[in-house]
Formats: sequence, C-alpha cells, structure tokens
Amino acid sequence: MKKETTYITTMTVVGLIAGLLLIYILAAIAVPAYDNFILTIEEYESFRSMDKIFLYRSDYITIIALFVTIALAITALIFTIRILNPNIKLANLNKPKNVLKLLTAVIIAFVAIPYVMAMAKELLKLPGEWAFLTFNLDRPGGMTLSGFVYGLVSNGLVVGLAWLILGEMGWLGDMSSWRIDIKAKRSGLIRSFILGAIVGILQALIGYYSEWSFMKYFIVVNEVLDGTAETSFSGFMFLGVGLMALFGSFFLIVSGLVVALSPAKLSGQYRKEKVLIPVIAIVFVVITTLAYYSYASAKYDLNKESLSEAVGLPEKADEFKTILLLRKDLEGKDIGIFRWPLEVEGWAMLTSGTVAVSETNLNRLISYIDEHPDGSVYEYTAKHALYNGYYALWDIERGLQWQHKLSEEILLARIILINKLQILPITDKNLEYLRSFIDENKWYLGNKYLVRLAKAFVHFGEIDEARRLIGIARDAGIEEEELEGIIPDGPVLKQGIITGRILINGRSPEDLKVGLFSDLNVDLLLSYIGVGSEHLQSSFLNDINIRMVDVRDLSGNGSFTFNRLGEGDYTTVLMAGDGTISAGADPSMIKISGLPDKILLSLNKRSVDIGTVNIEFK
Repeated sequence: MKKETTYITTMTVVGLIAGLLLIYILAAIAVPAYDNFILTIEEYESFRSMDKIFLYRSDYITIIALFVTIALAITALIFTIRILNPNIKLANLNKPKNVLKLLTAVIIAFVAIPYVMAMAKELLKLPGEWAFLTFNLDRPGGMTLSGFVYGLVSNGLVVGLAWLILGEMGWLGDMSSWRIDIKAKRSGLIRSFILGAIVGILQALIGYYSEWSFMKYFIVVNEVLDGTAETSFSGFMFLGVGLMALFGSFFLIVSGLVVALSPAKLSGQYRKEKVLIPVIAIVFVVITTLAYYSYASAKYDLNKESLSEAVGLPEKADEFKTILLLRKDLEGKDIGIFRWPLEVEGWAMLTSGTVAVSETNLNRLISYIDEHPDGSVYEYTAKHALYNGYYALWDIERGLQWQHKLSEEILLARIILINKLQILPITDKNLEYLRSFIDENKWYLGNKYLVRLAKAFVHFGEIDEARRLIGIARDAGIEEEELEGIIPDGPVLKQGIITGRILINGRSPEDLKVGLFSDLNVDLLLSYIGVGSEHLQSSFLNDINIRMVDVRDLSGNGSFTFNRLGEGDYTTVLMAGDGTISAGADPSMIKISGLPDKILLSLNKRSVDIGTVNIEFK
C-alpha cells in the first residue's frame, strides 16, 4: 500500500516538475530581441522580466534542466517497472542473469516495440499518430476518425505488449528463466496484455482530452488573459500553471491506472479499490475543464470556429471591385487588371479569419469589439481585420485612424505604420501620428526604430527631431554606417504634386477611385494574373497596407490631384465597380491610351501631370 501511494505521489511530482521545466524552456526560446523594437512601456517591462527570469545564466540552467529531465525520466521508469513486477527488487538483482533479463525486457518494452510500431506505421502509411501530448495546434479540431482509432489501437498494442513482457504474469516473471511455459502461463499472459491494452487505450484518450483542453486554455491565455497581443511575462505565468496542472494530473491519472491495472498477481478487490484514485481524478479534471470551457465559450467565444462565426458576418465576399494598374511599362505584357474581392483576413497569435468587407460589416466589427470589453479569443483578429478592412475599401483616412489607435496594442500594426509614415503625405494629421511614437512616457524606442523614426521625421522635414533620434541611436551603439545618409545635406521635398485625368470610353463614371502607391511591386502583382483572386488579395492588400500613399475620388470631369508629397517613385492605380470595368474582360478588347511612365518626384521635379488616361472597351 505504501509503495503504491509513494509511486502515485512521485509520478505526480514528476509531472509537476516536467510542466515547470517545459514552460521554462519555451519561455527562454520565446524571449524576443526586444532591444530592437518599439514597445509600450508595459511590453518593455514584461520582456525585461522574461529576460531576467528565463535567460539568467541560461547556459547553466539548460544543462541543469537536461540533467533534471534525465533524472525524472529514470525515476519514473524505475518506479513504473517496480509496480509492474514486484519481483524487481534488489534482493533479486544479485545475479547477472536476472539483471540481464531485466535490461532485455526494458529494452524490448520501451525501445524495440515502439520502434517496430513506428516503422510499421511508415511502411504501411497508416493514418494518425500516437496520442501522447503532441500539442498539435491543428489536430484537435480536425482529427480524422481513422487517425483517432489508430492512436487508440497503437497505444493499446504498445502498452499491452509492454505489460506482456515486463509483468509479473508475463515473460519477465520472477527473472529465474529466459524461457516461459506458455501453456501454464496462458491465462496470465492474456490478462497481462488485456490490462496493458486497457491502460494504453485509456492513456490515449486522456492524452487526446488533455491536449484538447490545454490547447483551448492556450488560446484563452494568448488572446485574452495575458492582456496583450504579443508574448508576455504574465502569459507565460498562466501557461506555466496550466502546464503544471496538465502534466501533474496526467501523470497522476496514468500512474493510478498503472497501479490498478498492473500485470502483477493482484486480487480483484485490490484493483477495485485502487482504480478509484484515477477515476476520481478523471471526473474532477473533466468537470473542471468542461466548466471552464463553457464559461470561456460564453464570455470569450472560445467555442466559435472562426472570426466570421464569432462576429456574425459572411466569410466570403459577394461584392467585387476591379483594380487597374496605370503604368506605361505594362505595354507588351498582360494588362494589369484584376478582380478585387471585398474581403479581408485578420489574424492574431493563435486565431485568424476572413470576413466580407463593407461599411456595415466594419461597423459590426467595431460593435463586436465594444461588446467584449474583457476581450475575446477573436479580439485581436477582429482589430487586425478592421483596419485592414478600411484599406481594402481604399478608405485610407479611417484605415490610418484605426491602425494608429490599435498600434498601441498590436506590434505588427505599429511596425507597419511607422514604415508607412515614411511615404505618407506631409500633413499635420500624419505628423501628429508620427510624433505620438516618440513620447518617452509611453514608448521604449529600440535601436532599429530610432533609425526608422528618424527617416520618417526627415520625410516630414523635421530635421532637428531626426538629428536628436540619430544622436540617441549613436549613443546606443548603432554602427555609424547605418546612420550615414539619413540626414540630408539640403532641404527635402514637402509639396510634391501629381495630377491627371481618367476617363472610361471618354467619360468619367461616379464610382471610380484612384490610389497613389509608393514603390509598388508591379512585377509581383502581374505574376498573379490568372492565378486566383485569393493570391492577389493577399499580396496586394499587403502592399496596400504598406505602400498606399493616398486615395482620391475622381471629380466630375475625371480629374484628380495628389499633393503634399515627398520624393519618391509613385504608381497610380484605379479602383472601379465590377460593372464599370469587368476584371474578366478580354484584355485584347481593352485599349488604354495615355498611360503614364513611372512617376518620379524630386526637388528638381516637384510636380507631374500624367495627362489624360482613356480606357476604351472595343
């Protein structure tokens, strides 16, 4: 009795320590090189805490963790085989023959049999995988029935054979002989295999359930509980508690099953008494995890399969626009005309989703965010889709407003916006966005972003501020060659102008917009012609987010003006309703006259008139 209690207690402690070691290793890997980023003060302090705790003397800690892990594994193995066969004790290991047979049995049970099973799986191309806490992010919601069955059968077979080899009623027996009297021991051998198969199948089921429940908890922690869209110290604390609970309960339950269903010569009454421990533990774990899942589903939308389901919006667009590149260097190639689906993808650390885009749908995203003041598992996905959605509609003003607002929470939005500020029109509002990132009470400015912010201030003609940031970067140890050429020798262009006129069959429809892009990757976009709108949407939306400078509705006579521009390489792009210009039109039936060359603005060429572009359908 005392031996079994000690075994279960020891295995539970082994599980707790394994969970602690795993979170330590994961956190040490996940600590970013935060010195290079622009972070909120809260993010910076969180990363510093992770650095101090998880990276302190990490070389020594890693070695210690390795030895502790090996020691735990050996401890678990020794305790387990002693439960499986009470004859394994020091008094019976005084003969070399007994030791050799024991080592042979351990190698067969824990090395040879799993290896043969793995090879058979590969050769026979069997589905699924063994069910021992593999933490596959995609699998819990998408495992096939055949894969699930394979996991149960393979685990049952492997553990059943291990019981058959190691058990007191199995081949190892009392270690007195290498031979076994199969006729005399038939019932014991069969019972050993059946008991082991039951343990293996139950362990697989517990493993699958543990994986599913932990991954749900993982999502809630990363998207809600840690209070940030990024990696955080508090998030790893939550995950540490979760992993310790996961491994502790898993080892407790499995060790309890090993005791109750050991291939040793035990009475039925003894097994009934001992099986109560894992049964009670299983009931407790299932009740608590399902209760929390129900709570998180109601409060955080954990049970929703996608952003569109959570928000109540269609996933696919039922409205399309047409995108037409206005560049002379496209002549001789396929015409740069694309069907643009009004849908947008949002993503966060562990969730993602696509929703159809319209003014109404974006307002619904805003309402969804407001309806979840304590967060949801799709909060950051919805926020990412929101500002990208305005860009997809070519509403750059509101896209910038939301991107700036959400940059306080989402690092990616922040990084893209700072890069974008190096090309945006030189307006008071855009300068206000830029200045908001140098508030030292709000931001930690990493080395690389000191340089990027300095470049943005140069673009706005704020040379003194750019010099100040360069000075800080120099004091921080940035290489001088990275700082060369940022501060210009003379004035910068702040009042660049691009004008033009666009007509379709000699007139100007009302639903036309023209966008201005800086350094647009035209060749990449042309490569997507005929590939599929989802590829274009992904590629072009990234360029919209980063490269869109400004947007204009065409006037009554089809003219447009972009002003307050800096130096750069610009491309004009037309957006029209699918009924005005069909993306599916035969390029040979379209004639475009007056296409501009690549538009270059500089101090020597402050304004460019591209003239009249006339698009005619034959």
